[in-house]
Order: sequence, then structure tokens, then C-alpha cells
Amino acid sequence: MLIQRTGGRLEKYCSHAYTHATKKGIKSLPAVLKGSDMVTYETFESLGMRVDIRPELEIDSSKWYYDSEDEDRLFGSHRIGVILTPTTGTSMGENCGFEEIFADFKHEKLRVKWLNSPIHENKNLQYNWIAYGNQAELDWTYSFCVLLVTIPPLTERMKILEMLDRPN
Repeated sequence: MLIQRTGGRLEKYCSHAYTHATKKGIKSLPAVLKGSDMVTYETFESLGMRVDIRPELEIDSSKWYYDSEDEDRLFGSHRIGVILTPTTGTSMGENCGFEEIFADFKHEKLRVKWLNSPIHENKNLQYNWIAYGNQAELDWTYSFCVLLVTIPPLTERMKILEMLDRPN
């Protein structure tokens, strides 16, 4: 079942490239959405559902050492920024784990139902940090612009349908 009785979240990777990790790009959204991105945004919003435009970090789990089941489970969820933010970073890095490095990137670990796959050409530089090996280096991660649709529980959805069925 796509959405449970208790509600859930749908997420769509944007099909077009947007400068979602810049100040000007953030201010321009959602007005500059194109094609299927705009259709998705407008459709769910017109149905009374919350639609947020957010960054989702592209996390390469092969870069990270972790040895506990709790840390292993972290990579099963998607790290979605709470809001769109310009590219940022941290000075953390040496002997730091994943959670410490990404503590400054305000995000949620969410389980979502995906409507599509990411288009890798559409990602933006989102977050950087100091990576130590034999010498200090800069490492970074990208993000994808995503539409996050919050689907309310069935009882609330039924109320929305009743409102839509009422004659004007």
C-alpha cells in the first residue's frame, strides 16, 4: 500500500535543475518550478496537503565507518533538510563520526515513499567539512531538491474529500 491509514510522506526528486542551495535560488522557489515539479506541487497543495521544498543530502555510506546496528540503521533513512539553506559547512572532521559532522546541517531522518529516482545532474553542493587523512582536506556532499508531501491520516483525508464535494 502506498500510503497507510495513519498517513505518511511522499517524496519526489525534482525533475529539473534548481539552484536550491543558494540564497537567490531559495527565494525563487516555488515560483520557478517547471513541468512535472510544478504539477506535483500544485496538485497536492490544491488537495489541502502540505508540500515542502527541501534538500535531501546525497550520502555515500561507503565513505563512513560504522560498526553498530544503530549507525547501520541511520543509512536506511533519508536525511532531509528541515528547510532550504545555502551551502554551508563545519570545521568538525578529525576523529568525528557521521552524526558529529552533520550536526550543523539541520535535518530529519525520514522514511518516505519515493515517486521517482534522483537525477544526478540536478544536485547542488550543500555541505562541506574538514577530512583528515595524511593531511587536512576538504570533503563535501551534495543535495537534491525534493518535494516532500505530507499525507494526513485517513480520517483527515476524508474530511478534505467532503469539503471538496460540497457545492459552492
